[in-house]
Amino acid sequence: MKRLCISIIAALSLSALAMAAEINGTWTGKVPMKGKKADQAKEIVATLNLKAEGGKLNGTMSMGRGGRKSTEIKDGTIDGNQISFSTTAKTKKKGEVTTQWEGTLAGDELKITSEGRKKRSPMIVLKRQG
Repeated sequence: MKRLCISIIAALSLSALAMAAEINGTWTGKVPMKGKKADQAKEIVATLNLKAEGGKLNGTMSMGRGGRKSTEIKDGTIDGNQISFSTTAKTKKKGEVTTQWEGTLAGDELKITSEGRKKRSPMIVLKRQG
């Protein structure tokens, strides 16, 4: 019985490590943005460069037109197929703004959502690149 429990724990640990390794790489997706008027809607590109180390998630995120500067991912975690992290951006109007992100990994698709962003789509679907 003890060996069975150890085997199950080992298998689950390896499975979690395998899932963490699957997140490594570059992910991109289009983000629908609302304009002030209905005919001003547009899309921007989001890019995540991710690397998991155990239960920690590191990397950068860039979002915007013309290759806007990347923002470092902070407080990143991965647990099975669930991720979370935060980013901080400097804005002209509000100064530094921190955004919390959560997501789910499913094969070559990563779906993330953020808190408190009114102009952005509630969910961003990113695809693995390369």
